[in-house]
Amino acid sequence: MSSSEELKRKQEEARNEFYKSSSSYSQQKTSHRSNSSSNYGTNENQISKIIKYIGYIEILAGLLIGFILGNQATNFSWVVAITWWCSGFVAGMLFVGFPR
Repeated sequence: MSSSEELKRKQEEARNEFYKSSSSYSQQKTSHRSNSSSNYGTNENQISKIIKYIGYIEILAGLLIGFILGNQATNFSWVVAITWWCSGFVAGMLFVGFPR
C-alpha cells in the first residue's frame, strides 16, 4: 500500500470518527433542548390560559356593567352602556390576544 493511499484511508477514518461523534453530540443536545422546552412550554401554556380567561371575564364584566349602569330610572342610557361594552371588549381582547 502506498503512502498516499494510506493517508487517504486515515483521512477517511478520521472523517468518519468526527461525523460519528458530532452527530451523537448533536442528538444529545437536541434531546436536552426538547426536554427543557417542553417543561417551559407547559408552564407558558398555563399562564396564557389564565390570561385568556381573564380577558373573557373582562368582556363579560363589561357587558354586565354596561347593562346595569345603562339602566336608569326612566329609560336606557345607550351612551353609558355602549361605552362600557366597547371598553370591556377592547380590554378583554387585549388580554385574549396578549398570550399569543
